[in-house]
Amino acid sequence: MTFALSGAPPSSLALMVVGPTTGTTTITLGLLSFDLGLAQPFAVLPLGMTDAAGTASLSLPIPNAPLPPLALNAQAVTLGFSFGGGPPSLTACTSDVAAFTVGG
Repeated sequence: MTFALSGAPPSSLALMVVGPTTGTTTITLGLLSFDLGLAQPFAVLPLGMTDAAGTASLSLPIPNAPLPPLALNAQAVTLGFSFGGGPPSLTACTSDVAAFTVGG
């Protein structure tokens, strides 16, 4: 399974948030606050840094064995850091939530 992100801000930290239930969770990082379209609990997977085109991806192996179906939702988050023209700043950008099923 591959999670692929495109159209994100370049040179940003990219994360994939995966959980079973959509909803609203507010994340607060100091003065920065943003909402996810997922309810807790969820897992946060690092995708890495986005490239100059704003892309990043993560491939996860799925066992080649019968698995019961598991419905999940994923949302990408990028965190950008700016150090020029004043005090440092932190920005966040979120994607839409995408539903997918593993197994079955």
